[in-house]
Amino acid sequence: MKKPEIDLYVEHLEGFDQFTKYDFNRREVRKAMRSAASLVRLRARRLVNVTGKRNNYPNKRTGALSRSIKTRLSRSGFMARIAPEKTAEMEDFYPAYLHYGVKNNPLHGKERQRARRRGQLTGSWRIKPRNNYMVDALRSTKRKVQERLITGFKKALIKGK
Repeated sequence: MKKPEIDLYVEHLEGFDQFTKYDFNRREVRKAMRSAASLVRLRARRLVNVTGKRNNYPNKRTGALSRSIKTRLSRSGFMARIAPEKTAEMEDFYPAYLHYGVKNNPLHGKERQRARRRGQLTGSWRIKPRNNYMVDALRSTKRKVQERLITGFKKALIKGK
């Protein structure tokens, strides 16, 4: 089951088209990406920690889901991945179950596999699908993320280039 995750790629920022990644100081790029990723991570944690049914995000019960949202930088520093990870607190990786939902179904074994493959799983929802809090966190912080990345990339640009 695929987990809800987002990647911050530096594909296109206005004004940096003519440069390659070798024209930047990697330490400064990593600092900017870490700062931008932390904005998204904190927003995603806030969305999960809100209780109530009006937003259709997973509700906070133990806080394990919000603590599992972590960031990872690529080796070059030009990509950050923000995603919930399986921790020792989780028996199964339940963020995927919360995102995609789980149906009650009387079928078992091969019949169940056949019905799933055909898209004919019937029955009521045991766990209803929730909204993707990771994508919504990125969407709500997009402007701030771009500002931080642009200022960080301006600092990281090597002077002689």
